[in-house]
Amino acid sequence: MNNCNKLKVTTGILWAAAILAAAILDAPAFLTLVLLPVLGYTSVRAVGSHT
Repeated sequence: MNNCNKLKVTTGILWAAAILAAAILDAPAFLTLVLLPVLGYTSVRAVGSHT
C-alpha cells in the first residue's frame, strides 16, 4: 500500500472516530454543525494536495 492510500485510510479512520465520539458524547451543536464540517473540508483539501 503506497503512502497516499495509507493517508486516505488513516484520515477515514480518524473521521469515523471523531463522528462517533461527537455522537456518543452528545457534542454541542456548534461542534457538529460548524467545526466538524470545517475540519472535514480542510482534511479533504489536505489529502487532495497529496495525490
